[in-house]
Amino acid sequence: CYWIPVGIGLFIVGLSVGFDICPLTRLHYGLVRNADPVLMLSSNLGLPGGCCPPQVTWNERLAGEEHTPANMSVPCLSPSTEPPVVYYVVLPDGTTAPSSLQVMEGRGGDNNHALKYGKVTTSELQLRWWLSVHGFSHHNIYEAMQGGGAGGLGLYSSNSPFVAQWEIEDFPWDSRVRVYATAVNPETGALSPTPVVSAVILRQLCPARCSQCTAHGGECWKCELGFALLHGRCQACAAGCEACDVAGPGRCDQGHCALGLGWASGGAACLPCAGGSACRSCDMSLQFAEAATGTSQELPCKECSNGRGLAENGTCLTCETPGCLSCPTITRCKECLNGYALVAEKIGNSSEKSTQCKSCAANCFRCTKLGPGNCDPEMCETGYSLSPTGQCAVCSVHCLNCTRAGPGNCDKGQCKPFYGLQGHVRCSKCLVDHCQVCDSAPDVCDACSEGFGLTPEKSCEVCAASCKRCTEVGDCAECDPRFGLQGGECFACADQCAQCLVAGPGRCDPGNCTDGWVSTEMTNGISVCARNNSVPVFT
Repeated sequence: CYWIPVGIGLFIVGLSVGFDICPLTRLHYGLVRNADPVLMLSSNLGLPGGCCPPQVTWNERLAGEEHTPANMSVPCLSPSTEPPVVYYVVLPDGTTAPSSLQVMEGRGGDNNHALKYGKVTTSELQLRWWLSVHGFSHHNIYEAMQGGGAGGLGLYSSNSPFVAQWEIEDFPWDSRVRVYATAVNPETGALSPTPVVSAVILRQLCPARCSQCTAHGGECWKCELGFALLHGRCQACAAGCEACDVAGPGRCDQGHCALGLGWASGGAACLPCAGGSACRSCDMSLQFAEAATGTSQELPCKECSNGRGLAENGTCLTCETPGCLSCPTITRCKECLNGYALVAEKIGNSSEKSTQCKSCAANCFRCTKLGPGNCDPEMCETGYSLSPTGQCAVCSVHCLNCTRAGPGNCDKGQCKPFYGLQGHVRCSKCLVDHCQVCDSAPDVCDACSEGFGLTPEKSCEVCAASCKRCTEVGDCAECDPRFGLQGGECFACADQCAQCLVAGPGRCDPGNCTDGWVSTEMTNGISVCARNNSVPVFT
């Protein structure tokens, strides 16, 4: 009898060693091995810059509504092609940190149930883009992940990036909480060694649809576009209306229907204009406002956009006169494009006149006063100025415009890059490094060259990371290769992408993937880069 339990114990130990799994774990969690765990990105992996805790955001349009969800984004690296499963818990700040197993079971480090918990399946991730969007594009973090061996994570060689993105409903915004997350490799059942943890989350929100409110999310005093304040709440205007502060919720203020829509039914509706977006205005007058009642009815256009004129049926068609900017009707021009003058000519022996647009003098924008072949004062093109003969003559050397100073001289602020007037009429070279305009003084910069922004001290400092050209420090206008512009900041293109000028950050312009990778379209229509399986890969 003594040897029976001993034999059973030895048998269990043998199973545990041979299959690298505890039988009780097998019964409770299924087949689980420690091989190939998912890597949660944290400083524990030696990543610089505090990369990469769970990111928490919220929808500003839902801010203040009851049960506002939190939007979560958690990246990870997996050696398997099957997407990992991420488990998460929301715990009060100060609670003992949980292990990965406790996170998986929805508990905190004290074994009490979490405020919120659950799991979500990940999807493939463009990691360089994710890092730039969430402020981790510095410290060469992406390059560090690509390294192999000690200190490297083998990105795209032994590990692939995934991301878990989900909403946590009824998030406890009024409490100080943290979000912990860990992941499981679905192929081996291996659990990440340690979970990652977010920063402390605490936010007081304005009421729903409120853009500005008193401190601590109190009383609203300004609503978002398309909403009006009533009894302390922001309520929607009529469909297609941008402002209803006077008319009130559900209606529209006159003149505030969106482009292509007209004010009708006394402000009760914004109806489509005949001609759509080519129509600049089709608002009905108060006298006839009640006439338009059907929501499908089109309102006749009253004023068309540039280059279009009113047709007999109330729509907008292209002006028939070449060079015409504005035509009340498609056959009669009222104003010509720059470089042309409006001329009325008789039609044969009749008393009727036709309107034509005829060219101004060379290098001239406008000649409405002096007529075709000449140029009006201050209307010469850049680099030219009006001469006594009514023609456009060239400015001085290194000058772009001399409208006020006259031919052979230069206006203030109009020197070519790296030159300035500094109180003179000729352009002199700037002395400040990387300065493009220096009209105030040789050592005082007014505008910096590409890759640099102007400081309060009137010197030039390098633009933000990945920015090629910035008007001021922190405000980017053009990004470096492999980055796309969004809201004045530069964010990375899709992984293995050389250009995303058209597609935008996190994506890739078709045909611009690096060697060994090809353009592919994901199920959501986003163009990214996938490994070209027809090219041999050597590891």
